[in-house]
Amino acid sequence: MLMRPSFALPALGLALLASSVWATPAAELSRLHAFQDWYLACDNTLACEAQGYSPEDAAAWPILLQLRRVAGPGTPVTATFRLGNFSSNGQDMARVRPAADGPLHLSLGPTTLTLGPLNADGSVVLNDEQTARLLPWLNRADTLVLSAGAQRWTVSLKGASAALLKMDDLQDRLDTPGALVGVGQRPETQVPLPLPLPDVLGQAVPEPHREDALLLPLLRRSISEVPESCPLLTEGRGQVWRLGSGQVMAVLDCWQAVYNSGSGAWTSSILPPYAPQAVRFATPVSESGAAWAYTPTFLSLTRTESGALMADSVAKGRGTGDCVHHQTWVWNGQFFALTGVEVSPCRQFSLGGQPLTLWRAQVR
Repeated sequence: MLMRPSFALPALGLALLASSVWATPAAELSRLHAFQDWYLACDNTLACEAQGYSPEDAAAWPILLQLRRVAGPGTPVTATFRLGNFSSNGQDMARVRPAADGPLHLSLGPTTLTLGPLNADGSVVLNDEQTARLLPWLNRADTLVLSAGAQRWTVSLKGASAALLKMDDLQDRLDTPGALVGVGQRPETQVPLPLPLPDVLGQAVPEPHREDALLLPLLRRSISEVPESCPLLTEGRGQVWRLGSGQVMAVLDCWQAVYNSGSGAWTSSILPPYAPQAVRFATPVSESGAAWAYTPTFLSLTRTESGALMADSVAKGRGTGDCVHHQTWVWNGQFFALTGVEVSPCRQFSLGGQPLTLWRAQVR
């Protein structure tokens, strides 16, 4: 059955991928972990990112601190400050990001670090020495203050220690010298290497034909089992894609909500009696595509230069559009195989938010 989108983000099925060298439950990967003003996600390769935001009730423009670390012994942490482009009351002000008035300064207790200038996208990346001086303060202070001339931005540290401890745990760094919070003497060589990036095979499909759209009403009438959540099936829009070997795929509107919509997809013979069959989409709980998946708002299908058929969808978390759930797939001849999942926290940071990666795959 086609399901409406939800921002409950269950873990991807990775039990077979995790080996004896990595003991953390797979259910903890590929999901969003929230800790007050901080968020953490580790994808299916054990690459992790923690994000710390300005307080939600802050009157100033939003700011974000991103801490990224890939798996493996002795890997460094990269730190990036990024200015948002929503106003404090959530009004979209995407073209009015404040400009830094002079050099950027980061206050760490009695010490002030002078950072590089803002990049065009409103970010500044710390060097290794600056990152090393920043990290201990995340477990000591309540806030971080970044300033440029008369302007000030504040990052809340509520939840920072918990988020970094969770990162240590998921990358199996607890009690090692390289841990961010749980530092100990366990040998760094015991930290697991990154899990392999999955390979996803895409099947080439022919170019679509304009006259294939004439099949839409015939295919609609041929669908014998219409999902209950597909009330627009007989009247909504649709498109037809050729799959080769006398097969086509019909993508049909299913439902429309306030700011999200859903579609369904069916494969069919290009000739009567058609016999449409529901297409499966791999989901965060079914990487083999064993069950129906919803296809959220703004679903689009494109054919790449190599002929692969890609599907892309974005679902808003709320009407202001400051957070989304984004998924991508490739057609493998049997179902749409998952190639990427991203989610952004609802923090009035920017239109679409700042994504955290939950799943990655390499398309071949």
